[in-house]
Amino acid sequence: MPLPEARNTSAFRLGQPAVPHLPLRVRSTGRYDVAGGWSEPPVEKWFVELTWTVSGEGEALIGDRYFRLRPGDIHLYFPGETHHLRALGQPDKRWRYHWITFDHPEAERWLGGFNLARHTTALAPCPQPLFKAVADALLLGTAEGERQAARHAHDLLLAASATSPASTP
Repeated sequence: MPLPEARNTSAFRLGQPAVPHLPLRVRSTGRYDVAGGWSEPPVEKWFVELTWTVSGEGEALIGDRYFRLRPGDIHLYFPGETHHLRALGQPDKRWRYHWITFDHPEAERWLGGFNLARHTTALAPCPQPLFKAVADALLLGTAEGERQAARHAHDLLLAASATSPASTP
């Protein structure tokens, strides 16, 4: 079933991984389109999360400091960190971003191979079709769907690393 068009969408892997050995194991993905002033409750989480801002502005808490997220910005949270995102601006202003999570024990090390900093400003827009492809694959609820999600997530991370200033000649 394809991911429906809505302001906020989420797709999760169903239960335990059908293919647990995949090093780039996707746990979940989605898109949020939230009003200024929105905030998620701060929670310590045990997976890697990547967010990629499409439009508007938000902030991510790292330690005791907030970092602004603008269109094109990529942000990473790592296992054991407190995840806290909030939208900036008045309620009539919207922050739209895509997110993806990885829960393999080696996910943090795997993502390190893509040369992404904790906060990266991409030089290209968010590849929204790749996020949707990951979600559609997860929603299959099969081992093949998990493999497809991993393949699309790999393409997404390649797109992020190809546009990061650290990888630009």
